[in-house]
Amino acid sequence: MRIGVATTSYPRFEGDPAGSFVRALGRALVARGHTCEVLAPDDDAATALGDEGIEIERVTSRLRAAPPAFYGAGVPDNLRRDPRALASALAFVPRLTLAARARAKRWDAAMSHWAIPSSVALGASFGATRHVAVWHSADVWLARRLVGRGAWPLLRGAAAEHVFVAAHLRARLGADADRRAHVIPMGIELPRSLTRVARDPSRALRALVLGRLVPIKRVELAIEACDRAGVSLVVAGDGPERARLEALARRATVPVRFVGVVDEAARERLLAESDVLLATSAHSPHGATEGYPVAPREALAHGVVVLATDDPVHTELARRVGAPVCLAPEPELARALAQLAGDPRRLSRLSAEACGAVRADAWPNVARAFEALLVA
Repeated sequence: MRIGVATTSYPRFEGDPAGSFVRALGRALVARGHTCEVLAPDDDAATALGDEGIEIERVTSRLRAAPPAFYGAGVPDNLRRDPRALASALAFVPRLTLAARARAKRWDAAMSHWAIPSSVALGASFGATRHVAVWHSADVWLARRLVGRGAWPLLRGAAAEHVFVAAHLRARLGADADRRAHVIPMGIELPRSLTRVARDPSRALRALVLGRLVPIKRVELAIEACDRAGVSLVVAGDGPERARLEALARRATVPVRFVGVVDEAARERLLAESDVLLATSAHSPHGATEGYPVAPREALAHGVVVLATDDPVHTELARRVGAPVCLAPEPELARALAQLAGDPRRLSRLSAEACGAVRADAWPNVARAFEALLVA
């Protein structure tokens, strides 16, 4: 099949985390014999990526008089920082529609990532048949903000099938009872070996944070927990919160090291060296939240235990994965971390269980699930 992909985020250069899972899904579909044509917002930093079987067209995504809505800290944070970014987002929709219309006749199927606004553009150009709309946390938040509680009945007709990356997002939009609303988490890359080298029990615990440094991640909770528990921390990632977090870290009594954005090889090394990944992102019943985060699952695949706040996002992860995802209320995070540090046997047992706990989320499995919807 030739699959059209409309997205509001796509990697602009090698190592760019923006929309990286859209690219990974495209690669996995290409590996199954398909080709993909991607329509994504332009950006001054964009370069050619050169993935065989994937063609990319960059669509103009901003107005001269308004700040960009895409990339950077992400749409929710960009809109919060400057509401004028909404003008750029709204202007992008007709441009995306025209770009899709110019290509749609040669597509056998289509996917829209971030269903708001991409599914609207594809629905107007390609139609609903063999169109799968993918709902992430940002567009569920945007749909609720722009349309309100009646968003789902109004928007469901834009595509034949809808995929939510997490069950709590499907419930949030009121789509639980709809047979066309599926839950398929975005995939992860599994390490070559699912066996982790046994940890030296005499070595001090090492904690890791992996992700964008934006307010929703609440990395300050991880820094405070490590400081109280006496555990060193590495923070991998970058974003608008970095300066504030570095200032907070300088007051900590434990080593807190910021390493910036890491490429695949550096991420592999960090995961091999770490014992616990801290997941502290915020969850709001009505505000922006995470969907089904990738970093904790990548960590689990490498045998790294996850310690997370007990919100609906992480509870869903723990329900699917089991014991290697340890949950704690925010005030108890430091105590839970100290307990892991003081119990090497438990940590080793959880690490061994973690390695195989997320095999089902490997990209080849996710690609097969999407393929089944695209050919239906």
